[in-house]
Amino acid sequence: MEQDLAAFREAVRARRRAAGHTQQQLARRVGLHPHVLSHKLHARGAILTSADVTAIVTVLAGWGAIGSQAEAQALLALAGVPPGTWAGGPVGTGPPGDPAAAARAADRPGAAAGRAGAAVTGSEPAIGAAAGGGGLVPVPLPVPLTPLVGRGAEVATVAAAVAGCRLVTLTGTGGTGKTRVALAAGAGLASRFPDGVAFADLAPVSDPDLVAVSLLRALGLASQSAATTEGQLAAALAPARVLLVADNMEHLVEQAPLLGRLLAAAPGVHLLVTSRVPLGLYGEQQVRVPPLALPGQAGPAADPADSEAVQLFVARARAVAPGFDPRGEALAAVAGICAAVDGLPLAIELAAARVALYPPQALLPQLQARLPLLTGGPRDLPARQQTLRATFDWSDALLSAQARDLFTRTGVFAGPFDAAAAAAACGTADPGAMTGRLAELAGHSLLEVIPGDPPQFRLLQTVREYALARLAETGQADAVHERHLGHYLKLATKARAGLAGPQHGAWLDRLAAEFANIRAALDWARAQAEADGHHLDDGLRLAIAAAPAWLRRGSVAEGALHLDRLLALEARHHTAAKATVAWAAAEASGMACYGGDYPAATALARQGLELCGALGDLPGQAWAHHWLGLAALSLGDLTIAEPHFRSGLELAERARDRWAEARAWNMLAQVTRNQGRYDEATAQLRRAQQAFRAVGDPYGAAVVLSSLGEVARDAGKPDQARDLFRQALRGNQQTGNKRLMADILEGLAAVAAVTGDGRAALVYLGAAQALREQSGSPIMPVDQALLDRFLDPAVAALTPQQREQALAEGRNRPLAQIIDQALTQ
Repeated sequence: MEQDLAAFREAVRARRRAAGHTQQQLARRVGLHPHVLSHKLHARGAILTSADVTAIVTVLAGWGAIGSQAEAQALLALAGVPPGTWAGGPVGTGPPGDPAAAARAADRPGAAAGRAGAAVTGSEPAIGAAAGGGGLVPVPLPVPLTPLVGRGAEVATVAAAVAGCRLVTLTGTGGTGKTRVALAAGAGLASRFPDGVAFADLAPVSDPDLVAVSLLRALGLASQSAATTEGQLAAALAPARVLLVADNMEHLVEQAPLLGRLLAAAPGVHLLVTSRVPLGLYGEQQVRVPPLALPGQAGPAADPADSEAVQLFVARARAVAPGFDPRGEALAAVAGICAAVDGLPLAIELAAARVALYPPQALLPQLQARLPLLTGGPRDLPARQQTLRATFDWSDALLSAQARDLFTRTGVFAGPFDAAAAAAACGTADPGAMTGRLAELAGHSLLEVIPGDPPQFRLLQTVREYALARLAETGQADAVHERHLGHYLKLATKARAGLAGPQHGAWLDRLAAEFANIRAALDWARAQAEADGHHLDDGLRLAIAAAPAWLRRGSVAEGALHLDRLLALEARHHTAAKATVAWAAAEASGMACYGGDYPAATALARQGLELCGALGDLPGQAWAHHWLGLAALSLGDLTIAEPHFRSGLELAERARDRWAEARAWNMLAQVTRNQGRYDEATAQLRRAQQAFRAVGDPYGAAVVLSSLGEVARDAGKPDQARDLFRQALRGNQQTGNKRLMADILEGLAAVAAVTGDGRAALVYLGAAQALREQSGSPIMPVDQALLDRFLDPAVAALTPQQREQALAEGRNRPLAQIIDQALTQ
């Protein structure tokens, strides 16, 4: 039958909008990435298969956007699907042949095993309906280093509020313990949310445009573009039953409407937010977290030792003075200290840390003498906030001059840091001695210690704000920030060089752990560059060095945002080195390419190529040709892709860059494979394999094994292809690259389809789709079209319900189980 895809596309859009759904939601329901569905519906020469069409019609019917068999058949006919056929059965004979009936059956709670998720155990019922957030891998709640003292009533109040309201905001003064209460409440509610509890720490996020990106990452997903993240986030949450904890929202309160839109798009989602101020959203339930109960509040006859404030003081004091057991005068002094600081948990901990040096009877008069000074503080601060500031001032004043100076400088760190980083920020050359000095600050409860080799340190957000304020008063803030930027630039540059060697996985782990501090350094560099371009070159170089980590472990959207903004400033000020700008453009091209924006990728790569050509930078030109070729290959344009890859190979050979040679041979083989020249493609891949082995790159070796599997698959050798994909899977486990993992699982899906196991093919495909959402890298259209040709015949015999169940199983099962199945069956 003749297709009228334009009419089909318009009919689908009209019916989808009438049903109140987005294209992202439609894509998720039919099992495609939103970018892939958009390409299939809109791109010139794209392939919309009969399976795609029937899946779309089924979803529309389930949404009530198709009211009769005649309407369903008319839509099928527009897309060239013969009338009277339906995914292997006649239309109009009832489920599974009836699209509307099939969709309604699939939409019933529990109809699909994958959507039903794991059963909720225990006596508490699940909040909302059955699980539906396939592919979500929520970032787990952090485990505090110290036990929570008291707060039973507050935790119970928050849990009850979350059960009865979808947006709960914990408000209160800084240092009152909002985060600890939220964590305890979230942990207690975990069994009631089938799709889990996700945690987003917004304290290190200073850019409002990264709020949606951070929330998406909390769900275990990654964005391709900051501009489209909200839609991706809404689509991911729409079917989910999840509790999302957003911590430290007060400095981003202008983004509160985003939360409201997400709640409207996702009826099964509950939000638990901590903020010093209310969000001001409709339906918001505020729960104020008060200071700890003080001695005497339960009555004059109550034992001071029974108050939560005193119990917290004693617990934290015992960490520095084992055996601390105040009685009589000492207990009365502890009670006085707790009352003097208004029961604020953070202030109590700061005071308790001093027990190692002073008994409570000596601490109390010191603190009482200091507190009246708060009247000289900012008058617009709440009284308890002034109390906390005064307590910080008192604790700071008791430090030695050297320790005080170190404490203020640690404020530049937005995430965990080690002694080497602290030494760099302070301008000293002795990280060994720095460990002891940081441990001293930790002993005063000004830093948290994260055990490890080496140990790391972290500031609570409230403490960091105080440290930064004191740093600003010293007049040394810019110098410390500049050294902080220099340290992470040096670290990221070293890590990037290490990614091409045997420590690939370890360096990726290191960069991923430093994302918060790298982001802070980039934000400062950009802020400095706004006026006159100062530090723009350093910022661009840091973004270039961190780019591979964003592509393989982090967020493509965040990396693209940093590079695009810095390049925009460079276009205004022209203060960065030409070589830096050239490589930044090439890296931005890579972000756009893996994000599915191929026109932008091409434009940026051309800019990089022109600049590198003028500089005679052979590796830079090779890198730009790589992205130009990949952008063309992604859309199936082999005549454009091949010359770019050959130029990249020639430049790499001239530069004697074995890693770039390996990369170019691998990409040339992709073109050759798509041209059907399988023996030549295999020979090219063997050369790539040899070069990757020479430089000791395990990631590159795994890529080549996957490419060899694709050649064997396309050449009609499924057994050989399966063995090669398994080898690639084993090799990639040490690198942890989700995008490559998705490539391999799609290869195994095609092999399963070729060997007649359509259900297994869809399980692998579902797992691959989840990984692509987690990595923020959609499948290339050329690969999607090839995969469709393999899968369509194999899944034709499955009913829509069976297909949905298999896809959902792949999306929802733990990845380790999918990998084990792939390696053993």
